[in-house]
Amino acid sequence: MELLSPISRKDVDLARTPLKPCGGTHGGAVHFETTPGSRNLFAWKIVHPSPTGNCTIRVGDSPTEAALKVVKPLDGSAHENGSFPCGRTEVQYEGKEFKIPNTLECDTCVVQIEWETEKGTQHMCSDFMSIGTEIPECFGQCLNGGTCANGKCACPPYFSGTNCQVEDTNRDAGVVAGPSILSTLGEDAWILIVYAVMLALIAGFLIGAYILYKMAEAKRAQMSEEDQKLLDGRGDKLTSDRSGEPMGKSTYMQDE
Repeated sequence: MELLSPISRKDVDLARTPLKPCGGTHGGAVHFETTPGSRNLFAWKIVHPSPTGNCTIRVGDSPTEAALKVVKPLDGSAHENGSFPCGRTEVQYEGKEFKIPNTLECDTCVVQIEWETEKGTQHMCSDFMSIGTEIPECFGQCLNGGTCANGKCACPPYFSGTNCQVEDTNRDAGVVAGPSILSTLGEDAWILIVYAVMLALIAGFLIGAYILYKMAEAKRAQMSEEDQKLLDGRGDKLTSDRSGEPMGKSTYMQDE
């Protein structure tokens, strides 16, 4: 399946489409504009159909499970949970009409399509704009690490309120407010970190092996010098044959 309207995000990886909420994709350019409460046609094409395929459409002002709300097609084909038959034949264009919620106003809205098949579930997202009136700016008004998105402050953990000014006093002691490093790092950053750690370990191993090699060389050199000295000392006491006769004449025999 591929979204046609709104246009699908460009970084789609089929291997990651089972991931919620958007198949591992990131926010893209907005190519679709609408207004709150309006009727809009969402469309897609099917390359590999599923005889049991069902779709669920959700929209929201951010790609999070809490922000995305189910919208049902206006033709009455949806089940009670909002899903409806789709993607069951190979077609270049398939779509249904949906109504944008009256309260959804955002300049970077998200539409998610969830396609359930007998082989698994795929998640795809697209970005659109839904503006009825001018969205107020909130830059510089968000406190305690909050960020401005669609005219509202998105608050970090343990803070709430219009400007993230309310702190949760019931949080566990010793926990520092604000978004954790784990939550703020993207997947690409984690891949780079893993590679960096692996390179550091390999470098450490090579350096350690080199140091051990140099120590062994120095030890062998030291042992060779001591062995040579030992042999030199024994050479003064060597005799000419096994009888014990010294190699040179003794002074005692010369006197006689």
